Order: sequence, then structure tokens, then C-alpha cells
Amino acid sequence: AAAQVAAADEALAADPNQAILYYIKGQGLIINATVDPKTNRIVLPPDCEEAYQKYLALSPTGPYAAEVKGILAQAGEKINPSYKAPKK
Repeated sequence: AAAQVAAADEALAADPNQAILYYIKGQGLIINATVDPKTNRIVLPPDCEEAYQKYLALSPTGPYAAEVKGILAQAGEKINPSYKAPKK
């Protein structure tokens, strides 16, 4: 999973407008998600929500959009249709 995230980050450095790369990064990060026993919500690891939000911003009806929206909903996160990734 760490290699998957590193590869996605490297590819994103070359082309930050490829939605699938954000999905791949999110999938690599979500392996480290936990569940809050009090709320039964997914607790996403750092950068995971950001990757998924960026995927949705670039590909709101893409092949993984429903899955990503479901993950964000289970984590109690709102979907931000105008999300902009922070500049590095």
C-alpha cells in the first residue's frame, strides 16, 4: 500500500489532473483506516479524504465515483463539489 501511494504521488507530480491517480492514492491510504467505536464511522487516515475529494472533483461521474462517495459518507465527510487540492 505504501508503494502504491508513493507511485501515485510520483505520477501526480507529473500530471495532477488525472483523477484515477487520486483514486489509487486513496485506495492505498484507506488500508490504514479505523472505525470509531462510539460512532461506528470510518476514520480516514491523513490525506485519504483529500485524495478522494480530488478524485470526485475531477471525475464526478467516473467509474469509482459511487464507491468514493460511499466511503466519504461512511466517514461522515461531506462531498465538496468545488474541491481544490492544495498547492505543494
